Amino acid sequence: MDGVASLEPDIWSQWLDHYRYGFDTDAQDRVLTQVGHYVERVLNGARLKSGMVMLDIGCGDGAMSFRAIAQTGPGLQVVLLDISKFLLQRAEYTARNLGLCPQCRFVQDDAETLSQIADHSVDVVTSRSSLAYVQHKSASFQNCYRVLKPGGRLSIMEPIFYDEALAVAAMKMILQARPPDHPDQFLPLWHRIKATQYPDNESAIRQFALTNFTERDLVRFAQQAGFVDIQMAFHIEVKPEPPTTLEAFLATAPHPLAPSPKEFMAANFSPAERDYICQNLRHMVEQPVRTSIDRVAYLTASKPPADILF
Repeated sequence: MDGVASLEPDIWSQWLDHYRYGFDTDAQDRVLTQVGHYVERVLNGARLKSGMVMLDIGCGDGAMSFRAIAQTGPGLQVVLLDISKFLLQRAEYTARNLGLCPQCRFVQDDAETLSQIADHSVDVVTSRSSLAYVQHKSASFQNCYRVLKPGGRLSIMEPIFYDEALAVAAMKMILQARPPDHPDQFLPLWHRIKATQYPDNESAIRQFALTNFTERDLVRFAQQAGFVDIQMAFHIEVKPEPPTTLEAFLATAPHPLAPSPKEFMAANFSPAERDYICQNLRHMVEQPVRTSIDRVAYLTASKPPADILF
């Protein structure tokens, strides 16, 4: 890919390309379909119109930006912002192929400071699964407010991983309460894997960016930043998962900051431990009926018009 092949893939691009679906093409199709639903809901909340400037925070490969242009037309300008230079160049390559570069500006920046974005310069800020990775989310909300024009709009979707961390912490408490000679070998090994994905104690949960907030905190951050007309929809979906292979399950990471179980086990488990846990996981993973739980927060808000700004 011109302009991208020379760059070293980073954790963000590797996760998007491979680890979020475990190198399984069937799972990839399901993931991309779900991403499309997320994008549509965020854009519905954005209320875009021709002549606006939209800032897409954590644009990734440009899925939200290019869908916004397709919906709104040539009158929409989009600023695609991401911390990943690799993904930005990929998005720019796609924009060139689609003939959309005149409507796009590509900015490498972090979602907390938005240091490359001028005050009062955009009409709409969107984000999908980006602010969750910011350590100080209140600062990110304040800067979203800063870059918006008076009357501008915020529309975001963020995954909520707090309950996943609580489950791992509960697992640790169970293990600590067990006698040293407890015969079960699976739970200690499974906990070691899960603890690489989510923190397993209260202090670490508060410090880890992906788990240091809930949907209610997002509302509070928006209020503190000065936003009005705030609406929060917290969506929980418990759904059946199609059977997968153990190989795909072990190659899947729940987010870019976590290793896949396969990577972790290769570096930290003995051959006997790997064989034992794989035997137990195969039955769990490849059974005909299993479920997954998605917890997603959608938030929309507005910056007050100029005549009522304080």
